[in-house]
Amino acid sequence: MNTILAIKLTERNNDSVKFQKILTEHGCQIRTRIGLHSGTGEVCTPAGIILLDVTGDPAALTDKLKQFWDVKSIEFN
Repeated sequence: MNTILAIKLTERNNDSVKFQKILTEHGCQIRTRIGLHSGTGEVCTPAGIILLDVTGDPAALTDKLKQFWDVKSIEFN
């Protein structure tokens, strides 16, 4: 099973260390990571969306992320 997780970060600068720690704990499951945010090149917004392509059962990772952020998932084969 493959899953795409979309995580909304509202305070990217404040959340980045905590977020990265969780991803590192589940690094073997994460095939692809894409970060999207509005920015002009000189100014970045504090909000962003992270997309994760995850293999296997995403329950533990999803549960940890949901403690702090809004998480949506799509499962596919």
